[in-house]
Amino acid sequence: VLREVSRVLRELHEEKQIVCRYGGEEFCVMLPGMDVNEALIQAECTRLAIAEIRLADPASLRLTASLGVSDTSFGANETQELINQADACLYVAKRAGRNQSVTYDPARIEAMGTEVEEATDQHVDPNLVSLPFHAVTALVSALANRSPETAEHSRRVADLCVTLAKDMMCQREIYVLETAALLHDIGKIGVPDQLLHKTEPLTTDDWKVIEHHNQIGLDMVAGTFHCAELESIIEHHHQNQSQRRNGESLTPNDATPLPARILAIADVYDTPVAGESKRHTNSKHDAVARLRDLAGTQLDAELVERFITCVVEKESENALGVPTTQGIAFAIPRPTAMQIGQQIEQLCDAMDSQDTDQLRSLTEELTRIAEANYLVPIVDAAAKIGSSIDRSEKEEIEWVEILRQTQTLLDLCRATQNFHLTEI
Repeated sequence: VLREVSRVLRELHEEKQIVCRYGGEEFCVMLPGMDVNEALIQAECTRLAIAEIRLADPASLRLTASLGVSDTSFGANETQELINQADACLYVAKRAGRNQSVTYDPARIEAMGTEVEEATDQHVDPNLVSLPFHAVTALVSALANRSPETAEHSRRVADLCVTLAKDMMCQREIYVLETAALLHDIGKIGVPDQLLHKTEPLTTDDWKVIEHHNQIGLDMVAGTFHCAELESIIEHHHQNQSQRRNGESLTPNDATPLPARILAIADVYDTPVAGESKRHTNSKHDAVARLRDLAGTQLDAELVERFITCVVEKESENALGVPTTQGIAFAIPRPTAMQIGQQIEQLCDAMDSQDTDQLRSLTEELTRIAEANYLVPIVDAAAKIGSSIDRSEKEEIEWVEILRQTQTLLDLCRATQNFHLTEI
């Protein structure tokens, strides 16, 4: 692994920059004349190149890299101080989920702790594949610039999936499902305009083009995240779409995973029929009728009824009595939305592992971000979790209550992302 990473670093940087071995499995690259933004681009190119490394044995091994970036504009007067800044960013990147590049931000470093002992991955399962939020957002933003309607549809489908899955799956599985819903149509980035905006029913040849780009989209997801669970959901969803178009029925022992079955229902419900520009409230009845027509043959009948009861008939509130993210949008700066979005995966993991220390750390970080942007609902929701954790240190932990409060906080955090998708 070290030899292959060294080879990639030298190929990318040795001609114009200085590549160094730094510690047991760390490397340092000096980029003369570049500012932090230019260096971040180089870091991301490096991260993606490392992710493309394939080893002969074991062939299944995939590599990820966490990178920290700094420059002299942050007040470093000595070489070691500059390295320490980049090193602190490296540990923030690892603690925030790995497989990402982080630039120096004194406030964030101070909030998360610059000591190596405090910033190790003690709360992260090393066997857990991470889905870095900034990578998800980058793909969704690219899709939104290519086809705003498709991106809006994907965001609505993701919201519907989260609402239905809340009482059926753990938080980590819900996060993967949400990501799959956001990216299930990512292949449409490459679909020709005349086909992308076609209003009449698609022909057989049209569908062949769509299916080809669906496979390209799946390859993009596989190459970016290396998450078998995520790939499986999207792949099964595409297969189910093809089966529905061909009128094929579900078999009695259908092996489609639960997340893919949920995604299929949400997608059918929100997909306009030919001639409609988008899903309107007055067409909700028709959407429900279409779900029931497909129930038992091409959609899971039990899940369809659960969806109608728990989602369609209660769109104003979810099963826990908490306002859903649908229709909610916090108008905040994009960098702030990114900061909050990066906490979603970590909240899911902390809740599933019942890690009160990690929950406390994450809620404190979210409180700091939310207070700086006057996001009172997020501040209040985080405060309730902190109070519950404080009580749990004296009494028995009430995990059901903490689950409710964390779900509320997750809904509010997701709502910060909706504004930017709508804006695009």
